[in-house]
Amino acid sequence: MDAPDEIHEVKKELEAITKKVDAVLTILTGNEYDVTMGLLNRFGEFANRMQVLEKQTEERLYKLEKWKDRVVWIAVGAGITSGGGVWLILSKIFK
Repeated sequence: MDAPDEIHEVKKELEAITKKVDAVLTILTGNEYDVTMGLLNRFGEFANRMQVLEKQTEERLYKLEKWKDRVVWIAVGAGITSGGGVWLILSKIFK
């Protein structure tokens, strides 16, 4: 092979590689008409949704903890008042 044929072959290979790189870039970033089709944008949307879900989960856990605290204090209050009532009943029985 002579030099011009080798240069022509290298140019063909570079053009093929360039087309493949452009195709991969289009898959990753989307095309110029619709950027939302790219994988990077989809991953960004997924990350945003995960942050929203994390915030919602934290809020639900906070509400659950507050509800649990209320139940505990209701139980404590009921225990104290029922203990006082039992004490009054027993004191009247054993007098």
